[in-house]
Amino acid sequence: MLILGFAHQFYTLWDVTESPVYVTDAYGNHHLARVNHQFNYIKNVAIDKADAMAKYPNVPIDENLRGKSRSFSEEGADQRPTDIVWFGKYAGLPLAEVADKNFGYILWMHENCGRYVDAIEALPQYQKHLADIASKRSAALANAFSWKQGSSIDIVGTRNGYNCVPVDEIGENGLRYCLFDAELPTGEPVCVKANDCRLVSGKYPYIMPVVNGKAVKTKNKAFTITPSSFQATLSSNNEIQYFITL
Repeated sequence: MLILGFAHQFYTLWDVTESPVYVTDAYGNHHLARVNHQFNYIKNVAIDKADAMAKYPNVPIDENLRGKSRSFSEEGADQRPTDIVWFGKYAGLPLAEVADKNFGYILWMHENCGRYVDAIEALPQYQKHLADIASKRSAALANAFSWKQGSSIDIVGTRNGYNCVPVDEIGENGLRYCLFDAELPTGEPVCVKANDCRLVSGKYPYIMPVVNGKAVKTKNKAFTITPSSFQATLSSNNEIQYFITL
């Protein structure tokens, strides 16, 4: 196929040939992998674009050839089907078959091989995997510690105040906020946000959260509190995380 280009001063004439490359899967089926192109420079044609097009009226101009005047080859984009694995120990096998053999490998591919993501997410095995995760998360939350709005909770502090809000982030009410860690009646850990605290300076400065109207050290102290909000969420590894705001 003839194509016109433009080097630096002259419009140029090229002959372009396409070479399809095929790959074979584990079952002997052939698939188009890519189409390579060989660009062979023929000659300079004309300085003026109109003159070049007049000499070769049916030949298109390829702007990608601008500045080029020597023959070269170009490898085509990867066109291998993404429902087949093309590398590693499962090269040539369909994704669905690999999923049955080693689903962990499919999960690794999903995280590390971007071109396979859509094909993997379309697999029934992967859809079941997502459904199983959702079911486990739902079951975990169903068994989480529950709290009724307005009711009190007995907690035991496991850490003193920390992460006091900087002065420039003090709220409109002029209070400083901090966190402390505690345990629920079930023994599960909970992070508590105290909406007021006191800073104690000295050689070893520390933070005293205000709990039930009193600034206190919270480690190893028992409290009966009435939260303004209570949240139970799941981490990425399905661990329940609790957060209380006083």
